[in-house]
Amino acid sequence: MSRKKKPDARAIKDELVERARSTPGGLRISEHALSKEFGVSPSTANRILADLALTGHANRKKGRPTYLHGRTVEESFTIHYVLPDMNALDQYADPNNYRVNLHLLKGVMAAAQKRPCLLNLSLIPPGDFASKVDLLVRHSMRPVFLLSSLREYAGLLAHLDAHNLPRMAYAGYEAVAGPHVRVDGSTAFRELISLLFLRGRRRFLYLQQADPRLQSPHKTAAFRDALEGRGAQAVEWVGSEGVRGVATALEARFPEGAPGFDAVVCATDELAMGAADFLKSHRLSIPRDVSLVGYDHSPEARAYSPRFPTVEVPYPEIGEKLVEGCEHIARGEGRPFPAVELQARAVVY
Repeated sequence: MSRKKKPDARAIKDELVERARSTPGGLRISEHALSKEFGVSPSTANRILADLALTGHANRKKGRPTYLHGRTVEESFTIHYVLPDMNALDQYADPNNYRVNLHLLKGVMAAAQKRPCLLNLSLIPPGDFASKVDLLVRHSMRPVFLLSSLREYAGLLAHLDAHNLPRMAYAGYEAVAGPHVRVDGSTAFRELISLLFLRGRRRFLYLQQADPRLQSPHKTAAFRDALEGRGAQAVEWVGSEGVRGVATALEARFPEGAPGFDAVVCATDELAMGAADFLKSHRLSIPRDVSLVGYDHSPEARAYSPRFPTVEVPYPEIGEKLVEGCEHIARGEGRPFPAVELQARAVVY
């Protein structure tokens, strides 16, 4: 009786590459799964996946399954992700900036891992970028610049466009020219404010950072639009000098020790948690006495008690679309990458 012949390593690699090419988004497989499916030893499975990574067909990360995309080194490209200047953000003293950029970076990294690309985290000084851009272009394969902080890097964006250099942008809540991904949070914001009206709230505060550089015109407009025509008794726009300034901002709205409002809509979850701490210190119940609305659905807000309604920004989907756009641009597929608008989601507890 003859024994069934095991496939050799080359045949396994060819099959995996072909399977990855025909699978949208690529293929994910572990050494254990490969060993079990093809009847090879764990060491052979490890060597097969290592070889595929060397030829550019796969991305590997210790302790995680291997992503196979079926592309070769010659088909790979480079994403230069231009990181925000954290020294500049330090001056604003706003932890929300750090968290937002971290979530966005995680989304981009997860999407890039599935593709044959090198993700280069680039620190480019806002006022001196021409020489750095030229260096990155000359020493990378099919480079695409990815920008996420457009307020800070408006000059860099203009420079890339003027020199016809490939780029992709995360526009946040604003629309920009050229390929970009933006988020529409106004619908979710309106849903949450409408919910407050159904609960009988009529006296609103809108709490945002006092520094204009940290304010979002998109959120402000969404709040104004949501209240229009609803007969709110009082609407105030309150600026806070960071989270620590929330108490000072709200204290001035406490005539005779009672709040002059029954709902606080906040531009970030951090501000909402600061407002909640202040209200609880005045023995007010949330949401029985005062309702809160946040923005971002941060891990800190999910762990906070009591929980409050907020807007969830789809960072994993944003990262996927940004990297998808970079890949499309790098391959020069003959048609421009369309601008993408994603919807934020209202989260109600």
